[in-house]
This record gives sequence, C-alpha cells and structure tokens, in this order.
Amino acid sequence: MAQIWESETSNWKHRNEARQAFILKAKSYSGNFLEIGPGYGRVMKEIAQNNPIIGLEMDDELVELLKKRQFEVYKGVAESMPFEDNSFDVVLCEEVIEHIKMQSTVINEVYRVLKSNGVAIFTTPNKYIYRTLMLLNNLRRFDFTIPIYKNPTPGHVSELTGKELKNLFKKKFDIIDFKPLNSYLQKAILHKVPFLSINNLIVVRKR
Repeated sequence: MAQIWESETSNWKHRNEARQAFILKAKSYSGNFLEIGPGYGRVMKEIAQNNPIIGLEMDDELVELLKKRQFEVYKGVAESMPFEDNSFDVVLCEEVIEHIKMQSTVINEVYRVLKSNGVAIFTTPNKYIYRTLMLLNNLRRFDFTIPIYKNPTPGHVSELTGKELKNLFKKKFDIIDFKPLNSYLQKAILHKVPFLSINNLIVVRKR
C-alpha cells in the first residue's frame, strides 16, 4: 500500500475496489452529471459511456489533461461552482471533501446546482481507521517524519467519521444510502461493525 493518490493508478486493493463501488453506484443513476475533483478522469470515463458529464477541477495541469482527453471540464473550486442553479441530476465527489475546510459551503453549493430530487454521491475516508492505516504504512516504510497525533495524509485537512459525514448532509438532504467500505472485511462483519470501514460512501437526495 503506497501513498500514490497523486498518481494515475494505484496498487492498493482497497482503493481500487472502493472506486469500483463508487462507479457502480453512480452508474445506477442517469441524467446530467457533474464530478467535483475528477483528477485524471477515471470516473468521468465510465459515466460518459451512458450519460453526459462535466468535471470541475482546480488543478491547472489536470484541467489541461482532461481537455486533451476530450472531457468537458471547468477550472474552479467546489466552494464556489461556476454553474447555474438546478443544473445537474447527479453530483459525484470521490475522495475530495476531506481536502476542503469549508465543507458546509460545499454542501450548500451541491444543493444549489442539483435539480429538484437530484442525487449526490460522495466517498471519503473514515477518519480514525484510515489514519491508523496510513500511519502504519508510514512506519512500514520507516517514515517517522509525521508525529502520531498529526494527520498522516498529505492534503487532508478535515477527515470525517461516518456520523460526521451524515450530519454534514442531513440539514438539506435525505440520506438514501450509506455504505461502509473495507475490502479486507466480509460484508456481514462490516455491517455489524461499520466503524471499521476504511472509507464511507453516502448517497443523498435533494429535498
């Protein structure tokens, strides 16, 4: 398990299986899609097979890369999206919200750009289990530069527990699905002890 989330591919089993779970859930919906923080466009590529999708990316190099790959992408940030109200049927956000301090502002923006009864799908690390795994990985690589009480993942500024993730949405959205994700535990076990998830997937609908 290497910390290569800034690379185009990953050799971490859980990361790849969590993405597939996200894509499978996203494909169960249809309409106009927006992906916040599409990175290299792996999710956009899958969705674009059956639905129109637009990306919103803040990194200049990734914007140019996505355009070269023939994706429609806009430069911008999730806290202030350059889209009209009621523009999208589905908003996707995979492993991005933990990089943002003003999370409630993002949720308000997602609410704004979604159509009535529109759906948002988010995944994000489960705060304490994910941090523990990353710290253990650093120690395995003899990386002792990050103190035990610090967040070991570069760029993460506000990871969430499952409860915190639900609370983030529940004022404006109905939670229609919540799945703890951990590729190393059987689903029956994870269902009984969801706090052992590595990531959480949440699906919400605009009221």
